[in-house]
Amino acid sequence: MKNLLIALLFVYSSTGMFANFVGVAGLNFDVKYHKVFWEIDPSSRYIKGNVYTELQYTADNVSHIKFDFSSALTVNAVISKGEELDFTTGNNVLSITLKKVGEKSFYDSLTIYYQGAPTTSGFGAFEQSYHSGSPIVWTLSEPYGAMEWWPCKQDLVDKIDSIDIYVKTPKVNKVASNGVLIAEDVVGDFKTVHWKHRHPIAAYLVAIAVTNYVEYSDYVNLTGGRKLQILNYVYPESLEYAKANTPNLIPIIELYNRLFIEYPFSNEKYGHAQFGWGGGMEHQTMTFLGGFEKMLLAHEAAHQWFGDHVTCGSWADIWVNEGFATYLEGLSCEHGLGEQTWLAWKTGKISSVTSQTYGSLFVTDTMNINTVFSSRLSYNKGAMVLHTLRKLVGDEQFFAACQNYLNDPVLKAGYAKTADVQRHFEAVSGRNLTKFFADWVYGQGYPVFDIKYKHKSATELQIEVSQTSTHSSVDYFECKIPIKLQNSSQFKIVELEIQSKTQVFTIPIDFSVSSVVFDPNKDVISRNSVITMAAEMINNSNIILFPNPAKSVLTLSNLSNFNLSKLEITDLNGKIVYFKDTLGTVSEFNIEISSFAKGIYLLKIKTDEKLNVFQFVKD
Repeated sequence: MKNLLIALLFVYSSTGMFANFVGVAGLNFDVKYHKVFWEIDPSSRYIKGNVYTELQYTADNVSHIKFDFSSALTVNAVISKGEELDFTTGNNVLSITLKKVGEKSFYDSLTIYYQGAPTTSGFGAFEQSYHSGSPIVWTLSEPYGAMEWWPCKQDLVDKIDSIDIYVKTPKVNKVASNGVLIAEDVVGDFKTVHWKHRHPIAAYLVAIAVTNYVEYSDYVNLTGGRKLQILNYVYPESLEYAKANTPNLIPIIELYNRLFIEYPFSNEKYGHAQFGWGGGMEHQTMTFLGGFEKMLLAHEAAHQWFGDHVTCGSWADIWVNEGFATYLEGLSCEHGLGEQTWLAWKTGKISSVTSQTYGSLFVTDTMNINTVFSSRLSYNKGAMVLHTLRKLVGDEQFFAACQNYLNDPVLKAGYAKTADVQRHFEAVSGRNLTKFFADWVYGQGYPVFDIKYKHKSATELQIEVSQTSTHSSVDYFECKIPIKLQNSSQFKIVELEIQSKTQVFTIPIDFSVSSVVFDPNKDVISRNSVITMAAEMINNSNIILFPNPAKSVLTLSNLSNFNLSKLEITDLNGKIVYFKDTLGTVSEFNIEISSFAKGIYLLKIKTDEKLNVFQFVKD
């Protein structure tokens, strides 16, 4: 999901709809299959239909089963094997009494008949609106909205193994949904549309959108001469705009296929359906979109890998959906397929993350939807923590770990938590990443670096890195920080791996370094970090040396209070290149250095009995 409408978030928080969000539904059964039939007229906010469920009991002596289901809707009947079952509703739970006690591993089935006007809340679990005068109904169930419009098991434990979706609607309409379009059967003034999906799917990713769509398709080349259909359902008034933009997704999906694994639902389709919300929602195989901008297309498509194929195992771990999808959006920029440069994209994310000094990726209050879907944390920090991890372990190991994560037989077509991400990166890199995840995912804030450098010799540069954290939950952050060493004609970038609060590094160099730049390519989550030349000052007497670097004249000032007895300049090999035996009492002294070779020098000046040493650069 992207481009959240914050105003809607407060509706979630204020309605009290989710006192039951942890779920009492389905604790004793596993959903195997749904066949749903819905009647939808997009000119009316109403749903009528039935949900047939095949399930397997996961406990012994099951006498009651429960579904998540809005108390605002009416259950007309529950039928199993031709018999009506007793049921009760309340507190957004449908509780059904079985005719016969179920035993563990036994299979059963039932059909729930219901109707009503779904409540309005959140991102629009079930919405009825208009576009250019034409009515539309659309659904968006993330995170807790599925039960608002259909009886289901909306936990993040059990995926529906497969589903068939039938929607009856006035024949002028098309119906967008999950999977493959099997049939559109017209009888009189109505049509019944059948979608079939044969991949495991979380309840919140089941979706329908109904309006007078027009359709067209783009295609992505897959291996072996196969093609992936990108089916686009768009408003008639948006057709030309959509056609001009959706092809931008083709090379992006090809990129994801190369970097990760092949599109997980390649035997069905990928699709877009336009809907009345200012962002996008990654419904499995059929993203719903408010527009067709490159980054929105890239983000929602990325969710098919990270969010749909492998889904967060709790809303506390939402970053494993949104952080990955945001980072893949960034990867499209890195490969020249986005609307921004890679540098601009990273700069923007870092600016967002560091705009506040607190906040963890791991969501400690999943009832606060503003926190769950925080663009600063779940999205932007999640993406940049993945980039930090990539820089730490290296590209080859990063992408190998991602591929293994997506191919994990336990996780694929299932659910994952932060610990699963950590496990795969540790397995590939051979690193213990406990502190990394403790700090970057569970901890809060970000690092601020104070970096000082000096020449130890003509061939060695010493860099001291001190770190402070913006939040007390983290003592220091493990990461790699890039440092650019440069003069007017040469440069090189070194990466320093930070493993303690203060570290000293000795860097071999083959040219005189006149300046040092922290994180030139914006790879580090940091703000207000500083880098300075560590001019060794012994018994410094508040003398000022400037400019530094200098081209022709070097100035010493603030000298009035001192008796200056000796001044000496040496290069890094100890050779004296300038000497002055006595200066007397002056307020300022200029030294002509235009004849000096470019490089690093030490200036030593004696004031009474005190020796002062400065390091400067001749540029």
